[in-house]
Amino acid sequence: MTDRPILFSAPMVRALLGGRKTQTRRVLEAYTPGMHLDRVGPTGWQFTGQGGLPRIPMRLKYAAGDRLWVREAFKPVHSADPALGARYRADVDRDQTIWKPGIHMPRWASRLTLPVTDVRVQRLQEINDDDAIAEGVDQNGATAGHDIDIDGGWWPGGPKRQYQRLWNHLNEARGFGWEMNPWVVAVTFTVERRNIDETAR
Repeated sequence: MTDRPILFSAPMVRALLGGRKTQTRRVLEAYTPGMHLDRVGPTGWQFTGQGGLPRIPMRLKYAAGDRLWVREAFKPVHSADPALGARYRADVDRDQTIWKPGIHMPRWASRLTLPVTDVRVQRLQEINDDDAIAEGVDQNGATAGHDIDIDGGWWPGGPKRQYQRLWNHLNEARGFGWEMNPWVVAVTFTVERRNIDETAR
C-alpha cells in the first residue's frame, strides 16, 4: 500500500464531493504516440517502439490498496483554529482570491482521500458508458462541473461522447487527444471526506 498525491481541477473536486466521480483516467507515464504496450508478468508492462525497439519497462504508478490524497487549488488560512487550515477553489463560484495551484498543495491541506479499489490498463477509447458516468459525466449529458463546459454545460450525445469532449478539453493541448487513443491507467476508488492522516471515522 502506497500513499501518493493526485491532482484534480476544481470541477472534478466538486464531482468527488458530490459523489459523482469514482474513476479517473491518466495517460501512462513514458507513453508517446505510436508506441505499443505489452504485458510482462502479472504486474509489469513494457512499451515497444516502432520496429520493436526500444523496449521500455514500466511499472504502474497506482495499485489496488493504495491511498491517493487529492491536490486541488487552495489558499492557506492563518488561524489559531487548525480546522481552518485552508480554503478551496472548488468551494467558491467566483471571487478575487489568488489561489495556489493544486500542484503545490501540501499533504496536511488535503481534505479528500481516495482508497484505490481497482486499476486497469486500456486504450482510452475502450471506456464504456458506465465508466464515463463514473468519471463524473451524467447520463443526461451534463458535465461534472460548470467551469469545464464548452457549450453551456450540456453536450449532446451519450455519456461516452460527453467524456470524449471532457477528455479533449483537459488533454488535447498536451498531445493526448481522444483521436490519439493513448494508453491510460483507469483508476477506480472510493471517496473519503477526510485528510489522509486522519483516522477513519
